[in-house]
Amino acid sequence: MIELSESYQKRPIRFLELWEINDWKIKMYGISYKNDLPSHDLISKAKEIAQQSLPVPAITENRYGAGFVGVHDGKDANFIFVDWWSNENELQHHVYISTKEEPNMFKEYTNTSLIACCWDLKLMSFERDSWVGTVLNHPSGQPSVEEYLQKQLNVDIYKSLVQQYIRKVTFSEKSGWWFYVKKARNVKKGRSYCYYKSELGRCW
Repeated sequence: MIELSESYQKRPIRFLELWEINDWKIKMYGISYKNDLPSHDLISKAKEIAQQSLPVPAITENRYGAGFVGVHDGKDANFIFVDWWSNENELQHHVYISTKEEPNMFKEYTNTSLIACCWDLKLMSFERDSWVGTVLNHPSGQPSVEEYLQKQLNVDIYKSLVQQYIRKVTFSEKSGWWFYVKKARNVKKGRSYCYYKSELGRCW
């Protein structure tokens, strides 16, 4: 019997930037247990670790200078994973963890059996599908790393909750497609959500 410490909750996965370093082009992502984004210090630390982890040169016959970094401000620890593509279809994956008590003291866990948590796997699955669709199985038959880099994931923790109460919101075109949640459980009264016309149903 598994005794859960708390019920499962979605966490926001945010694309932060396309970071370029030493000829690498890296998609930076943030994931957070409580906040919308990890702290600036944690993101900076992730870049420091990634710079040390990414091999040089970035582009070789079997390496393409493209990958992604996940910065996860978790419940009990901080997680950083540095990933890059090689040998056409292989993902190189490095994992680093620090405690909440010593957030800057990261230790590498790459050689252990740990890969990722459920939230990290959501991001990794998206990146896998993006690589397949733009490189391994591009409609034109020509692999495009640049198209891969333009595919970015943004998943919001409040998405399903707001959709559940979609009938209780109002719309104003003047305010830029803003929907206002009047009465939704577990949502602070007066909080606003923005829906873009092209992606109705996604909360940013």
